[in-house]
Amino acid sequence: MARRPLRIPLPFINQPLPLGNAIARVTSAVGIKPCGACKERAQALNQRVTFVPATPPPAPPK
Repeated sequence: MARRPLRIPLPFINQPLPLGNAIARVTSAVGIKPCGACKERAQALNQRVTFVPATPPPAPPK
């Protein structure tokens, strides 16, 4: 049975961001190219931890 990822609220994001994707973005930004093991690690981290907005985004005006 798959477990739900740990959800960590952050006030400065506006959509969910899995941890593996966050790390991949940072390492790519500093010039580190991902290898096969990096992609597997990112996928495993994505299943365990997700950053979510601290408050739901406001509804668009009608």
